Amino acid sequence: MSAGAVYGPFQSLHRNPTGTGGRQDTILASPCVCDDARRLTAEPSPLTEPPYPDLKLDRSNSYRGSNPHDRETKVIFGHIRVLDDILPLAPPALRLALTYLATTDFDAVTPGTHDLAGQGVRAEIKELTSGTVDENAPERHRDHADVHFLWRGAETIGFAPDRGGNPVAADLLGKSDILFYERVDGEIFLPMSPGHFVLFMPSDIHRPGCCRDGDPGPIRKVVVKIRMDLLRRPDTPLPQC
Repeated sequence: MSAGAVYGPFQSLHRNPTGTGGRQDTILASPCVCDDARRLTAEPSPLTEPPYPDLKLDRSNSYRGSNPHDRETKVIFGHIRVLDDILPLAPPALRLALTYLATTDFDAVTPGTHDLAGQGVRAEIKELTSGTVDENAPERHRDHADVHFLWRGAETIGFAPDRGGNPVAADLLGKSDILFYERVDGEIFLPMSPGHFVLFMPSDIHRPGCCRDGDPGPIRKVVVKIRMDLLRRPDTPLPQC
């Protein structure tokens, strides 16, 4: 897949992240190529996100849940319109992932798997119906980090650090790099609105696809999977598209 096919020319993407009529937000993005995502420029939207009383933002651009394990439970969470703080610090593979999410109209992309940098970074575009917590098993990976990004609908994602001791439902790490748990202790639930992204490392157990407020519904989302060696050694050249 060529860089042009992935990112397209200079573009303006319009969407309504609040799900209400009328007002829209706009992303303005420069064209970019696979090995240089630093040229992204994004205008912060005039819209403000609703406050989350159970979450608080710290200086590392991550959210911590107010539960007894607060000091240990920490993931990078943000909105794709506001990348000024994270892009300069991100390894090239993560910059590529975030740039792709910020500059792609996912209404125009066919669901399925799309390689962004060979097998090193790939995007999975999904259309599904959110379900209850009991219908979605907690999971983690070993060889990949996940960036979950919501394009349309409403979703809740559970997450918790892997401290060990959680009963395993199915270990498929060797086959498809995923392990499912029966349940997980110290779980926090993160409300996702269109435009929100969250980065999960292999030590982060996560439970995607949960509905908001007990109301299942259709969602369109993207999961960008980044091979961990590209994050552990950020000077490693990205595979070619």
